[in-house]
Amino acid sequence: MKRASSPISATTKRSKHSVPDSDIFSLQDAAEQDPTDMSHHGVDQTKCINGSFQSVRTRSEHKIEAMACITDTLGEKHAMKLCFELNNTHFSIFDPRPLDQFRLSLRGAKVRHASAIPPNCTVPFFLVFAEGLHISWTHQGADSEPKYLNTWLASTPNQTGVDSWYCSQEERHDLSQTPNLTESQEVLETSPNSGAESDLKSARASKRKQKAEAKRQKREALQQANCGTDASSRPPPSDNTNQLQSDNFASSQSPPQSLIRKPNEHSKFKAGFRSGPNIYTAIGDAPKRFTQYLHLTGIVTDVSEPKPTRKGDWSCHVQIMDPSNYSFENFKITCFTGRHKEWLPHPKHGELLLLRDIKVTEFNGTICGVGHKNKLRWAAYSPLKREFHHGELNQAPKKEGLGPGGSGVPFSPFFDPGPLELEYCSGLFDWWQGVTQKAENDSAMSVQMAEKSYRSTQRIHRLISEAGPNVPPSGYFDCTVEILRVYTTSESVRTLYATDYTRQEGMMGSQNNSWPPSLSEYVLGFEMWDGAAQIAKDMRPGEYYLINNARMRFTPHGQIEAKVVQNKIVRLKEDDFASNVYLKALLKRKEAWASKESKSEQGVPYELVKDVKEGKFFNCTVELLHASCEPHQTPHIYVTDYTTHPRLPTLNRPWSAGLEGRIVKIALSDEQIHIAKSPNIGSYYAIRKLRLRHSATDNCFRGSLGGHEKLVVALNSKRIDNEHLNGLLRRREQWTHTQQPYCTDERPRVVQTSRMNGPFTRIQDVPLSNWDIGLYQLVARVVDFHPLQLCDAFYQRCSLCDGVIPDSRRACFKCEDFEREHIQIVYQMYILIQDEEGEQIKVSINDKCPLLAGLRRAHLRDDQVAFREFYARITPILGNLEEMHEELTSGKTVRYSANGPLFCLDLETWVVAPEATRAFSLNNYERIP
Repeated sequence: MKRASSPISATTKRSKHSVPDSDIFSLQDAAEQDPTDMSHHGVDQTKCINGSFQSVRTRSEHKIEAMACITDTLGEKHAMKLCFELNNTHFSIFDPRPLDQFRLSLRGAKVRHASAIPPNCTVPFFLVFAEGLHISWTHQGADSEPKYLNTWLASTPNQTGVDSWYCSQEERHDLSQTPNLTESQEVLETSPNSGAESDLKSARASKRKQKAEAKRQKREALQQANCGTDASSRPPPSDNTNQLQSDNFASSQSPPQSLIRKPNEHSKFKAGFRSGPNIYTAIGDAPKRFTQYLHLTGIVTDVSEPKPTRKGDWSCHVQIMDPSNYSFENFKITCFTGRHKEWLPHPKHGELLLLRDIKVTEFNGTICGVGHKNKLRWAAYSPLKREFHHGELNQAPKKEGLGPGGSGVPFSPFFDPGPLELEYCSGLFDWWQGVTQKAENDSAMSVQMAEKSYRSTQRIHRLISEAGPNVPPSGYFDCTVEILRVYTTSESVRTLYATDYTRQEGMMGSQNNSWPPSLSEYVLGFEMWDGAAQIAKDMRPGEYYLINNARMRFTPHGQIEAKVVQNKIVRLKEDDFASNVYLKALLKRKEAWASKESKSEQGVPYELVKDVKEGKFFNCTVELLHASCEPHQTPHIYVTDYTTHPRLPTLNRPWSAGLEGRIVKIALSDEQIHIAKSPNIGSYYAIRKLRLRHSATDNCFRGSLGGHEKLVVALNSKRIDNEHLNGLLRRREQWTHTQQPYCTDERPRVVQTSRMNGPFTRIQDVPLSNWDIGLYQLVARVVDFHPLQLCDAFYQRCSLCDGVIPDSRRACFKCEDFEREHIQIVYQMYILIQDEEGEQIKVSINDKCPLLAGLRRAHLRDDQVAFREFYARITPILGNLEEMHEELTSGKTVRYSANGPLFCLDLETWVVAPEATRAFSLNNYERIP
């Protein structure tokens, strides 16, 4: 006759991945413990670790050893060895593979210290799981469904029948005193095996389990009696198998009794209530309502300061609890608002918070809540005043339309609770008073003592002067800074220099010509890695950013610097100061620094050149006329403010005509040389700390600039708020009017030279084989020109690397000259000339051509004034060729014959190849009647 199967065997079998919901959430909701915290304070068995397996090795039929990469709550990664010891049944179920993601409870974990850090590890210890295991893991690839294993569902610790390879002699003796079970209740499905032999084993296992459970209950009762704990509160052992399973399952969800919070008689308060159509869910039931919108009410245990998001909204974090989640982790809710930060919940610690329309979601494996903007509504309850409130609104409206300028249907994030909410909050606070064991007659004292010291270990916004490598938590901080300079260290790392205009004691700072020396001690370097480096490549000097999750650390040279890995960086606009307290404070500090800096320079007056005294420093605004940066010579620039000084020399240069006594020659040294290397002729500059002296070297009255400060600053001629630049432009206009009577012809005068040969009427008559002659006159007409449009007759050059910058860029990416300090505009075009016999040669009109002397170099497509001046110089020699090019660009049929006027062209030629191939450039021209 067939033996009846054991009742316990029927209850222990479940289908694959059939895991109780509460079991899953107990692992997912468990707080994480950092490996560094384990080394200092030991393992907290109520917490867990999260990471991935790097390698897995089976040591025997019961033992698995794995190398794991553990990610802590701050994003740091640690390499650690994990050792598992399981019985046959669980060993066949637990199948970790390399790169599997896992979440592992620390219950039953033993720390084994090593004399030295094991190979490939970052901590000097490893963890051993020999008593039990509660873990979830997910394979990589197609089989990505998570798996769960919880051996703690058995009534006694797991035993394998052999000594643990990791245990000491004393631990082996203790384990030998524990009843040996051959069966454990598991979460995953085991293979069905019916028959008389299996039924007999199940029955015996059931008896052993019941005896073991009775002994365990007796031991716990004795321990509680010795500790003065009332053991009568525990239910007596039961022979009912289902009850046994329920008790075991409940025990697996709770941390060890010595660590859990023990509510008193006030625990009878029931969480959750209903107020009319509004149902407030118990917080402990929120994970079961995944992706649903809920109303929640709870005690505030933590609330963060409002912070701006990358999208320009505001956010904050709130943690609340009630009796349903008191023994577990508090429920964290992230709240968002789009316009006013005062619309975010901002209750005090220990107050009660009522939230409506909270969506239950998941983030980094943890169940949490989200209050979306324009949907979340809230109210806070003050136990001191026994009334509801919405915090301080400051200038924010209580309700406002969500359209542009506050138009549209009004919306308010606040609501007014009714009497049922008031009654529930009063009862919930009474419960809170009871479980915190505070004075029941002094509710104010209860609220104060209910506040946690959590904020001291939370990463917060700090000034550079307040942050440090040893400042909790582990040197991490948020900051608001102004960008000064960005350098590329490598492909994935960038170095950022920034300031918030505060400094630490002993902070050395950084010297650079990009900022004044007085600011150097306020500059902090940031190493930007990975996602942060991608954002840093788009940063520009003068911009403001909120940098989250930076970490201060010491450099090998004993200095401090910050490291940023994550892309939690938000760009701030200067106009945001009204809504951003950190940016507002930074701008005030910057203004105070600038005021102090200007006071230090008040002794240097602004003066016109005509009023300057020899040897005295002065500031001025000038126009750049010419620059000279020849090898083995002192670089010079020539400027004017269109006023005369009796000691200034008269120069005989094409660009100095009409400016006698108005041109200042300035010698450059140190960091000021870059002005001569990349001049923008015709541009306007503000020059600081210039002084004029007689130079014995040049035998003239000239100026000099040197040092590492930024003494020459380019000005925007379109700005109308600079009184010194406006004065310069007025003087320039007056000088232009005085020069008009002398301008009888826009055509440049012909350069006379004794070395000119010709004129020749045929190109073949030009003696190209004579290398000693470089200047010729040739009679010919212009039959074409390049480029197709005159506005493209220029190119950009970098004076640092001497490279040509493509037209699609506005800076030299190779030199990272994003401030355009070394960009030089060079004019360049070509004309095709033809003699009477039809022979043609190509002639260049380059940047040094006398035809272009005195023209301001500028981007011809962007600067219309510069283009008109260039156009007036070039078009007389082109005739109707421009009309032909317009027909070409418009796709029309070109009707053109090369019958333009004849010119006597002054050409310069040079050898470009050993075979006597010559290039030609135009010096001047004269039309032949």
